Amino acid sequence: MELNLQVINLDLLIKILLSLTLGLIIGLEREHRARTEAFAGIRTFPLITTLGCLSAFIYENYWEGIFYLTFGALVLFTVINFYLEYSKDIGITTEITSLLSFIIGVLIYYNYIYISIFLTIIITLLLALKSTLEPFAKKLSQEDIFSILKFILITAVIYPLLPDKNFGLFDAFNLKDIWKVVIIVSTLDFIGYILLKWKGGKTIWITGIIGGLVSSTAVSYELAKKAKKYNELTATAALGIAAAWTIMNFRVIVLAAIINIEIAKLVFLPLIITSIFYIIVIFYRYKKEIFKENSESINIQNPYELLSAIQFGIIYA
Repeated sequence: MELNLQVINLDLLIKILLSLTLGLIIGLEREHRARTEAFAGIRTFPLITTLGCLSAFIYENYWEGIFYLTFGALVLFTVINFYLEYSKDIGITTEITSLLSFIIGVLIYYNYIYISIFLTIIITLLLALKSTLEPFAKKLSQEDIFSILKFILITAVIYPLLPDKNFGLFDAFNLKDIWKVVIIVSTLDFIGYILLKWKGGKTIWITGIIGGLVSSTAVSYELAKKAKKYNELTATAALGIAAAWTIMNFRVIVLAAIINIEIAKLVFLPLIITSIFYIIVIFYRYKKEIFKENSESINIQNPYELLSAIQFGIIYA
């Protein structure tokens, strides 16, 4: 019984320490904005996450009412603070974050560790990127919003509903597989557009690096299409395609090493040389355009072409 109690205490101690750590991460960001949002900071948020963890512990072992009491009190304090600070027009971001921090503490107690860490990272990023996200949001048109909704429809709604069954000549087609390619192309299209809208033409090559981890063929198709549509992007689109194929080469090396190290040794040097060749050729051909490209001259239009993505998906299948 004593040993069992020690195990419980150690487990609880680890959860409390994790709660404090995740709360501290959120608190650091909020403390950075303390001049405008003074409701909670580097000390308060670790206490809130720990309160959530301990409330769940007491709820499970001693008194069920403690959870409702503590969470209710936190909601009450949040509402009161919002009412008192309403005239300052600073929003309720910190107040909402405090409630989410309590929930993170509860999730930690119930061993949803990865979810808790993921939530903490996402929350902190959203808070830290305020100065970046707000100007970006103001740049979005109604057509852009519809494109985002279409992207969500394609990835989160349609895909799960499609049957995972082969059909056609020699059972060569599978709607789910085709739609995976559509999602890849649409995602690359979406990432490229966000980068164009946010940072301009010089960052479009980042699409190549990200997409190269998934499909270098899809990247080549997507960036070539953009270069054709916007002549100003030819240089960075070419660099993005080279980056995608370089990433693909490294991916092949890693996969070969996992399957058979001898194969990896055989392909290592040719693929590395090929990758270096890609980059040298692109930089030599487009070095002036890459460094002198002016993103402000690009007239960005809504890029979301679902029919084009579906056509590529069918051809690829």
